[in-house]
Amino acid sequence: MPRRSAYRLKARDAEFAADWAAAMDDSLDDLEFALRQRALAGTEKPVFYAGKPVGAVKAYADSVGMFLLKAHRPGRYAEGEASPPTAEDEAAAARDRLRAVLDAMGERLTGPDDDDTP
Repeated sequence: MPRRSAYRLKARDAEFAADWAAAMDDSLDDLEFALRQRALAGTEKPVFYAGKPVGAVKAYADSVGMFLLKAHRPGRYAEGEASPPTAEDEAAAARDRLRAVLDAMGERLTGPDDDDTP
């Protein structure tokens, strides 16, 4: 089927358009998996000397890895956005809230003017 005919059919047939979208989603999943593998495992790149192959080096697709992080964790890796709090930040905030509650309870029990001097 010519490309133009496929796009026309997609525009006028909702079932075909849904199948098209599902096929596109599946192929994007496959592409994402392949790119993730390249970012994590690297790919062998030939090394040449005087026009002849003499070996290979493993190259990692750092930019692809960063692109995937930005796509899947935009709050942490998207440019211009603040990073979400880390687990340590959240624990520190919880400790601060707990201290404030305990301090307030202590003041109610002993009174605000009570200090440790006799």
